[in-house]
This record gives sequence, C-alpha cells and structure tokens, in this order.
Amino acid sequence: MSNIKTSICSVDVLEVGPVKFQELPAYGSLPRRTFATQTVEIALENGAYLELVIHLREGCNSLHAGDPVVMPRDLAEENVE
Repeated sequence: MSNIKTSICSVDVLEVGPVKFQELPAYGSLPRRTFATQTVEIALENGAYLELVIHLREGCNSLHAGDPVVMPRDLAEENVE
C-alpha cells in the first residue's frame, strides 16, 4: 500500500460526493463483493482539476461536506495580495 502526503493550494471549489456502493460479481472461486467509494472533486484557481476516489472499508466514517470557509476578518486583511 502506498502512502501519499501532499498539499493542494488555491482551491476554488471543493465538493465531496455521496458514498456509492458497487458490486463485483463472483468470479471463479471468488465470491461476489460489495465495496463503497466516495469522491472528492477539487477545482483550483488556475483551472486545474483533481478528482480523488476513496475506497471506504466497512465501519469507516464517510467524509462530510461542511460550510464554506470564511476567513476571520483580521486574518483576511493580512493576506490581501
């Protein structure tokens, strides 16, 4: 299993999709299998787009879409370009 650690800068849009369930049919001696995925879609300020699909194990917490980020007034004034 690989490990990835990264930063994504200048995100304009962040969307968390619903959990989706999919099935793989039985094949040979392998039984039918159901798995869950959830997608995170990210649009960046420069027009780039990233889609991350996460396979969730049973019992794992799903991702939650929250409210838009609003910078506190004092911090927002410091970061004016």
